[in-house]
Amino acid sequence: MKFIIVHKFFFYVSTLTVIFPYFQFIDGYRGVQPYVTGIFLIIFLFISVQKVKTTKPYFIFLIPIIFLILNYLNNGEINYLFYRNFFSYLTFSLIFFVYSVYLDLFNFPKKIYLYSVIIWFFAALLQVLFGEALFQNLIKQSTTAGRGVSSLATEPSFFGLQFSLLLTIIYIYVKNFKTYLYILFGFFGLILSASVIAGWFYMNTYLSTLIYKRQLSLKYILLALGGIIITFIFLQNMRFGMLLLDIVKLDLTYLLSEESSSKRLYGAITPIVLSASNSFLPLIDPIEAITRFECLYCRNDYKLASYLGNFIFHFGFIFLFFFFLTLTKLKNLKNFLVFFFLFLFLLFEIPIAHPLVSILILYYYKESRINLKSR
Repeated sequence: MKFIIVHKFFFYVSTLTVIFPYFQFIDGYRGVQPYVTGIFLIIFLFISVQKVKTTKPYFIFLIPIIFLILNYLNNGEINYLFYRNFFSYLTFSLIFFVYSVYLDLFNFPKKIYLYSVIIWFFAALLQVLFGEALFQNLIKQSTTAGRGVSSLATEPSFFGLQFSLLLTIIYIYVKNFKTYLYILFGFFGLILSASVIAGWFYMNTYLSTLIYKRQLSLKYILLALGGIIITFIFLQNMRFGMLLLDIVKLDLTYLLSEESSSKRLYGAITPIVLSASNSFLPLIDPIEAITRFECLYCRNDYKLASYLGNFIFHFGFIFLFFFFLTLTKLKNLKNFLVFFFLFLFLLFEIPIAHPLVSILILYYYKESRINLKSR
């Protein structure tokens, strides 16, 4: 294959991009930064004009193409909301495509991922020692009293998301990565982020992964219980501890009254409620839909705070058809449980353009293809 060195260089560049997606080069732009889309678009174009000894999954670009069609059929407006949603789906597709090709051509870059975990971990420790503002010139970050640190993300919950996914991707791709290290580093990350939504990310990614890898044994369950107890001891006087205690007591009063938590909760159900109100026909504008259906429990802004909710809201019955079709392909309890916990993981606020989520979905897609071929 020609340009093999260039392809390997691009693979390393793409890997560093998905690991560090939050460095701010445009003032006022929070979240996953535009350079992620730009870099992956360049790599995609390079791969597209090259002959490579693997299948190029162009089918994934049906997602942004169908979104374009649905937007045109619904209102045809080209505005900020359209660009934000379109480029989110495009970024998801670009990352899926590029990583699919390069994982077929090269070995998983485990050293880069392992070093990245150390970098994210020590960045968080430095913020504990020297203050949250340590990286303010590199990343636009926000936190509130009673929460943990953000490390190299924009807020503690996204630090939890990024760290849990980095550890999970290492665990599923690196065969000799020990399960107890996977669990212990997860609790270290959770304590540093001190975020309830981060706890949700850890719980569901870990359960789905450990079940899939058949590692949910008694010793690891006991290790996890010990980690939960230690985490609660460390964080019992913080917002995380108070929320966790109320959840255990089945008392949701504080959860619903606390601004950040209630915003996340209502944000997760908003797109599903709106889509159901529209008979699961595709929608475009959340504010217009909230006004039309007079949704009193909806999060009243343009942000659909649910990964799955975005797909349900924008694609409606089209997405649900493939969702339930996937369910019918699950042949045993193990696969159903993996699917169920991945569903819970993706239910809450995760950007569609988040790079590591694309790679996690790609992993299960490739695994399903291998299992189908082996039958």
